[in-house]
Amino acid sequence: MAIILQCEKCRQISKKTYCGECKKSIDYFEVFEYNDETIVTESREPIERIKAYTWNDVLNFVRNKYFEENSELNINCEKDFAYIEKKALQNTSNMNSMIDKSGYRIFLNKDIPTILDNSSRPGKLITDIT
Repeated sequence: MAIILQCEKCRQISKKTYCGECKKSIDYFEVFEYNDETIVTESREPIERIKAYTWNDVLNFVRNKYFEENSELNINCEKDFAYIEKKALQNTSNMNSMIDKSGYRIFLNKDIPTILDNSSRPGKLITDIT
């Protein structure tokens, strides 16, 4: 989940920059979709599994794949999970309620994934963005 050691060039650019010379670890992430009617539970299947070096890579991938380019998004990243969602719109009839809440929760999978079947169903294959 981390860049273990950056090369000198990348270190000068930013802490999120890496190249083939940098020493990095690979982690696996699971993406779950949610909206007003659904919540993420452990029993649900992920819609996507991602092999990546950093949270930043995963968040960029999810943002580019699942949202329109000009979408206003809320993005938050913690140690073991992150979410990326459309900014909720306030319901004009009830200023305390929000409408149109949808997004994706991303969890770090601390276990090395077992071999997944060759099903073409979403979440069964690993998307490699390394």
